Amino acid sequence: MNDPADILESVLETFANLDIEVRREWLGGEGGGLCTIRGERIFFLDLAADLATRLEHCLIALSQVPENESVYLSPVVRDALDRRRAEET
Repeated sequence: MNDPADILESVLETFANLDIEVRREWLGGEGGGLCTIRGERIFFLDLAADLATRLEHCLIALSQVPENESVYLSPVVRDALDRRRAEET
């Protein structure tokens, strides 16, 4: 399961497991992001962005969620997140 679309769906499932609402919106192609509104965490997924950009923004958001270390992450999500962190250094 190295298909970016499958990885994206797995990350979105992880958001659901972390009680992060995902809103799929047309936002101009920038990719979306995570925010908190009235105490609720919401990830805006930019439907105008290409797949790689959407996945990148999802991984950035997931890396910023402290609980990502304490919940089950599928191997493909864990691998993608680890690769993302390695690219940051």
